[in-house]
Amino acid sequence: MGTPDFTTAIQKADMKRAIAAKLASLPRDAQRDVLADLLLALDEKTLPANGSVQPNKPHKESPGRPKGAINTNGESRTAVLVAALKAEPGASIGKLALATYGKDDKVRKGNLRALLTSLKKQGRVKNVGSGKWEVVAG
Repeated sequence: MGTPDFTTAIQKADMKRAIAAKLASLPRDAQRDVLADLLLALDEKTLPANGSVQPNKPHKESPGRPKGAINTNGESRTAVLVAALKAEPGASIGKLALATYGKDDKVRKGNLRALLTSLKKQGRVKNVGSGKWEVVAG
């Protein structure tokens, strides 16, 4: 790594101070005009050489799972949850979270409630009481 060129840095700082002093001596409207011109000049330097503006690139998908691949992790949780509900209809949220996720803490119970709500919308389970769920026959 080369040594920094302090002379250039000092010269740049001196130029910035001189520009700031000159701007400060101008009336407010003239300051706005000068700054607007500078911003336009900077924008023109960032445009492609042919002058066309390129649209933003779309967000790339995460490389985790190939597009179109089956999410077996969620399906296995759903299968475990349905099996637990079949084995013990009306089981509590805590028991179902323990069977599905291996823990029955607040986060897992929240995840389980979301999964149960999704399955309810699909017509696969029903709520039979406060915190009690059953698999819909069919």
